[in-house]
Amino acid sequence: MRQSFAPLLATFTIELLFETTFNERVLHKLFRFSDGSQPYGLASTFKHMLAAAGLSKDRATGQQRTLYSLRHTYATIELMSGTDIHTLAL
Repeated sequence: MRQSFAPLLATFTIELLFETTFNERVLHKLFRFSDGSQPYGLASTFKHMLAAAGLSKDRATGQQRTLYSLRHTYATIELMSGTDIHTLAL
């Protein structure tokens, strides 16, 4: 006979699940930069990689490049190659 987990899950609160998830992080991260430091998150990793490649700012406009700007670059390239805007929006 299959046992239901609903009663067990009902005892957990959002606060408990959040606390358990974020307090039990892995101590040894998978990725390291060449200087031995470890990235904290994807945005800071992207920023570090851009700086290492000398691509932090757009040469034409002087604007700072970000992970969010990469999203716009992808969308622009797709639209220019003929992808339908409704397909891209999915």
